Amino acid sequence: MNYKPNKFFWEKIYNWLKSFIELSFYSDNNSALLLRSFLLDYPRISLEEIYSSVEGKKVIVIAGSKCYEDYINCKNPNEAIIFVADKGIRCLSRNDIKPTAIITDLDGINDNILFHPKYKNSYFFIHAHGDNQELIKKYLPSIMKQKIKIIGTTQTKPFYPLFNFGGFTDGDRTVFTALFFKAKEIEIYGIGEEYFNIDVFYNLNKLDIKAKKFLAGYLIINWLKCKWKYRISIPYENDEKCLEIYPWEE
Repeated sequence: MNYKPNKFFWEKIYNWLKSFIELSFYSDNNSALLLRSFLLDYPRISLEEIYSSVEGKKVIVIAGSKCYEDYINCKNPNEAIIFVADKGIRCLSRNDIKPTAIITDLDGINDNILFHPKYKNSYFFIHAHGDNQELIKKYLPSIMKQKIKIIGTTQTKPFYPLFNFGGFTDGDRTVFTALFFKAKEIEIYGIGEEYFNIDVFYNLNKLDIKAKKFLAGYLIINWLKCKWKYRISIPYENDEKCLEIYPWEE
């Protein structure tokens, strides 16, 4: 089975991001090389293993830290396929729910989560980008000692053993990952959907870097939902608009 990211879609988005947000994208490759140096001799996780457990099934994506009763109180939550982004693990941890996959750049989780026995069988998609080299150095040695299931990811051109499934923020990268493994249905929570208005897009110049990152992640998820509208839903979405043209499509 051939696992390749959709270069056409992601490269266009990535090029737009570099022009839109003043971040250290030039260091993305260095971070990827650093993560690669840790994982080169680490036991590889079979993508087929993940693929077989996700393809054709419903995936609940927890893209932020806010908790919703829909997935916390659902029947047999630990039997559901849950992909959680970074800080969202805190919500699941408080409610004793174990995710199938944790997608993280390591800035929103702590030792109690990383080394809790409950998560030993979860897949950790650990991401390298220009701003998290110190976190990679801090956490990777101890994570590897725990024999956690690690899949390394990058947002630049991937090289062994890293992958690029697409995605900028932990939230939209989680959706890209669920799509990559061919989830039949994806239900997204925790992206600020209950109050966000897509019209904010038209005031881009007034936003600081933090707000631009949030907006970029939301726009990407909105684009994914509009592109795959029969597979992706956002139950608490306040604004269901789709843009006629997204900035990376211009």
